Amino acid sequence: MLKTTREIKGVDMVRRDWCDLAKDLSSATLDVILSDNKTQEEVVEGIHDLLRSVAKDVRDGSVQLQKFAIHKVPIY
Repeated sequence: MLKTTREIKGVDMVRRDWCDLAKDLSSATLDVILSDNKTQEEVVEGIHDLLRSVAKDVRDGSVQLQKFAIHKVPIY
């Protein structure tokens, strides 16, 4: 059996000046893109559904405030 792993690299995933919500959304978007047996249209619709869902959660106030925090230490 073949075991696959996903290594994530990118500005929003490795830098500390992005909030956890952006990192979580980026990871979830990659999950949709990398999902098997989907057409391009299904992938795009899946991403749109994900974005709509997160936007609704933000508007409803159901996203923890900690998800918006940026924990970057300033360099002097």
